[in-house]
Amino acid sequence: MVVRQGGALCQSQAGRRLRGLSQYCLVQPVSGSADGAGHESHLSCHRHALCLAGLPDGARRQCGSGRAARAACRLACLSRAGRQRRAGRGAGHRSLFHDGTGRAGHAERRICRRGQRADAGRAGGAAAMRRACCARRRQDGVAAIELALILLFFISLLPVVLLFGRALFMYTAVQKSAQDAARFMATLPLQQMTSEDTANQAAIFATQLVQQALAETGPLLKANLIRVECVYAEGDYPCGSYDTRPLQVRVKFVAKLPIDFLPGLTMGWLPRLKPISLQANTVQRYAN
Repeated sequence: MVVRQGGALCQSQAGRRLRGLSQYCLVQPVSGSADGAGHESHLSCHRHALCLAGLPDGARRQCGSGRAARAACRLACLSRAGRQRRAGRGAGHRSLFHDGTGRAGHAERRICRRGQRADAGRAGGAAAMRRACCARRRQDGVAAIELALILLFFISLLPVVLLFGRALFMYTAVQKSAQDAARFMATLPLQQMTSEDTANQAAIFATQLVQQALAETGPLLKANLIRVECVYAEGDYPCGSYDTRPLQVRVKFVAKLPIDFLPGLTMGWLPRLKPISLQANTVQRYAN
């Protein structure tokens, strides 16, 4: 089969069945686009007839009739180069998905579901790809597990943070109460500081100030052995021990903070924790 430059399709065939047709021109060139469909149909019929004429009787009966049979027969009559050219022309009419490159000659990309074959889409096969939603769901599960582990770690650290925060608050309250008591003793007149009776009464009142401040801060916080002393040149003695003027006034004591914020169920298997000792020591200069 020969295609000439002008568009006419001619057939050159040798054999007993086509001995009378040395050169048979099938169709003349078509100028307009309106007769394209009829021209193509006429060409198809003549190609089928020529192919059947060149085949033996057994192969002719196998070709059958109909459009599909004629197409298969024409494809069988073509040479290897013709088949390749025909496959190249048909690839241009194949439906292609947009892959972002802007080229229409790329192979079709399809996404196969889980459990289906990779060649379920077309004869050439389609590359099996995992859906993005599955990967996103798997990542969300891993993030949830990591969040649970982090929360468990921080929850285990929460009692320690609360314990040290409470101890710091109590220590500030203890120091403040000691400063108030020492300031009260440092502002007493010299006549009361040199008298033993009045100095003892002032020391008792300073001790009550400390206990009242601790009771308002925390009922369980108790001070043991609150000492109110005056610093003389000879050393530290109770106020009123000497007739001379004291240099400084000192108030010191130790408060015990019990660890009882944990639930009662945990006290059975946790070791017994000792109370935290909060020591206060404040010195004020005697100004009178």
